[in-house]
Amino acid sequence: MQRLVEAAGESLAEPAAAPGLLSLSIPLWWQEQGCDLERDVLPALRKVAMRRRGPSFKKIVSWEYYNNLVAENRDARSRGLEAKHSPAEPKRNGLYYDPEVARRYRQDQEELLKRPLPALRVVA
Repeated sequence: MQRLVEAAGESLAEPAAAPGLLSLSIPLWWQEQGCDLERDVLPALRKVAMRRRGPSFKKIVSWEYYNNLVAENRDARSRGLEAKHSPAEPKRNGLYYDPEVARRYRQDQEELLKRPLPALRVVA
């Protein structure tokens, strides 16, 4: 349960105000349906947590909120695809960092720096 709560982050309501979060029946049902914790469930929770930040969003009170996204991740994986947008692991300071995205960004920057600048044409 701790991993689920950590992945969902601040998007969850306080457990005292959300009895639906105290029961693990929904996460256990996901597992029975063939969902993988690491590849289907946690990425779904992180994705929602990244989108639902700040006081303007209503807090999630039940694990059922994630049903569709968890199922989409499972279905994509069963077709041989990883989750379309697999969010990164949260860092301790609350920011998200994906090493693969950072690596591709640095690689693209290096490629751009290797290219010569085009000559400017002066139009009179």
